[in-house]
Amino acid sequence: MIGDGAGLRWAASLPLGVGRLTAELTPHDPPTKADRIAIEDRVREVFAPYLEDVRSRTPHMAVGTSGRSTNLARLAAGQRRRLRSRRARNGLRIEVERLRSCKTHTCACRLRAPSTPGHRDKRAELLPAGVTLLVTMLDELGLDEFGVDEMTFRRIGRLREGIVLDA
Repeated sequence: MIGDGAGLRWAASLPLGVGRLTAELTPHDPPTKADRIAIEDRVREVFAPYLEDVRSRTPHMAVGTSGRSTNLARLAAGQRRRLRSRRARNGLRIEVERLRSCKTHTCACRLRAPSTPGHRDKRAELLPAGVTLLVTMLDELGLDEFGVDEMTFRRIGRLREGIVLDA
């Protein structure tokens, strides 16, 4: 989705969920280089028909609105002390270089094992596909940072629940 202070400007729903990408394209734990390339290729292939339209709207930043996005941002923020993370009024912003570092680390870990240190989340095995998807999308759009705002996430979550209940 693309929006501004006046509202939603563009939206599309793409079959790029991390559960789907993990199930279809990452048979290995940890994911192999071929697995990671398969995810990157799928993201580019599915997003290709929309890329020019999205780029023409000149998005300035990417914002995550899911729990997985928040988890990835937190993981990337804690990855290395020497890299700067900026706390904006709207929430946490993470540079794409930090996400790349997180991708390298996450894709090197066995995450399907129930006792992976540092990953208490039962869905930890989705992290490699999630961070690969995110980095690929940011690269395709030429964006150098990613933001999350937990309050926005909560409001959007409630909005989604309201839409489902209304339907």
